Amino acid sequence: MAADVEFRVWNESGDLIEVYDKKSDADARADTERGECSCGEEGELACGVLHPHGIHVQIVEDGMDVTAGDYGQWD
Repeated sequence: MAADVEFRVWNESGDLIEVYDKKSDADARADTERGECSCGEEGELACGVLHPHGIHVQIVEDGMDVTAGDYGQWD
């Protein structure tokens, strides 16, 4: 049985932006959100402490966060 995997795009204030079935779609949305940030390239950490412009993709497999185990298997 195949695992149920979803890709969640978040901002650092804890707002869920969107959920996707494909990592490429989630990565594209994260890139779009980062591009719309008004702080500019040199200020990316001004808008995000942990991730560029405060936007990141979380990988959830069967309800569990497996982001740290991303070795490119979902690309």
